[in-house]
Amino acid sequence: MLRVYLGLLLVVTLGMIAVAGVYFGDDLLNQAGDPDGPSRPACEVYAEEPDQEIRCLRTALQESDARIGALESQLGETDRQRAALEDSEARVRNLEAEAEDADRLRAELADSRARIEELEAQLREDVRQQEQARPDAPAPAGEAPGDPANEAPGEPVADRPADHATETPGNLAPLPHDAPAELRQVANLAMDGNPEAQHDLATTYAIGTTVPQNFERAVYWYGRSADAGIINAVYNLAVLTERGLGVERDSEAAFAMFLEAANADHPDAMNAAGLAYMEGVGTGQDLIEAANWFQAASAAGNVRAAYHLGRLFERGLDGAPDLTAAIAWYRVAAEGGDQQAIEALERLGYPLGP
Repeated sequence: MLRVYLGLLLVVTLGMIAVAGVYFGDDLLNQAGDPDGPSRPACEVYAEEPDQEIRCLRTALQESDARIGALESQLGETDRQRAALEDSEARVRNLEAEAEDADRLRAELADSRARIEELEAQLREDVRQQEQARPDAPAPAGEAPGDPANEAPGEPVADRPADHATETPGNLAPLPHDAPAELRQVANLAMDGNPEAQHDLATTYAIGTTVPQNFERAVYWYGRSADAGIINAVYNLAVLTERGLGVERDSEAAFAMFLEAANADHPDAMNAAGLAYMEGVGTGQDLIEAANWFQAASAAGNVRAAYHLGRLFERGLDGAPDLTAAIAWYRVAAEGGDQQAIEALERLGYPLGP
C-alpha cells in the first residue's frame, strides 16, 4: 500500500513539474515581447481542479500559436519587401550601367567629331597652299560662321547637282573592315539621317585618310547634308562641283551654291563668290560686287579675301589703280599670315615690318 501511495505521489509530482514547465516557458515568451500587447497573466496551478488548469494552459498555448503565426506572417512580409528592394537595387544598377554606356558613346562620338575637325583643318591648310598657287580655286573648309561688316546682296537658293538616284545610303557608306569604331558610328548616324554625321562622313571621303578617297560618295553625302540645311555642306559641295570632283564640273551650279552659303554668312563662301565675280567664272564679271563680297569675307575672318581685295585695288576697280588701298589690304592679309600678300608688299616696296 505504501508503494502504491508513493507511486501516485511521484506521478502527481511529475505532472506538476510538466505543467510548471509549460506555464513558465509561456511566461518567458510573454516577457520576451508580445507584438499584440502586454504580457498576459500566467494560469494559476489548480492542484484540486486539474481540468480547469488544463483548459487555461490550452488557451495560453493557442494564444502563443496565434502570436507565432502573426510573427511568421510579418517575417514573410519582410522577406517579400527585402526581395522587392533587391529587385529595385538590381534595376538601379542596370540603369547606372546603361548610363555609363551612354556616356561612353557620347565620349566616342565627341572624339570622332574632334578627329574630323582636325582632318578638316588639315584639309583647309592644304587647300590654302594650293589656292596660293591658283587663287581662283576655292576649296573645302570646316564650318566658320561669322558676321560680315556689310550686308551682302541676296540670291536665290542654288540647285543641287543630281545625286546618285540608283544608289542607296547603305552602299554609299561602306567602310574598311579595320575602320575605327567612332567612324562606324558616324556612318550609322549618317544612314539614319543625321545631317551633321552626313557632313562629317562626306568630309572623311573627300579627305581620304581613314578611308579610301572617294569624291562620288563625298558628293552624295554633302548633298544629303546640304538638303538638311548644313551650310558648310553647301559650300563643300560647291567646291567639288566647281572642280568637277565626283560630279560633272559645272561652274554656274557651283557659283549658285557659293552664293547660297555666302548669304548664310559663310566666310569662305563669301570669298569664293568674290572670286567668281572677279574672274567671271560661273557668272558675269562684276568687280564692284567682287569687292563687296571680299570685304564681307575679310570682316568675317577670311584672310585670303583681304589679299584678293588688295589685288582688285592694285588692278583698279574702275580702271585706275589705288596702290594705297591695295597696300592696306595686302597688309591685313600679310598680318594674317598670307604668304602671297607678304610677297606683294615686298614687290611694292612696303615689306611687312618685324
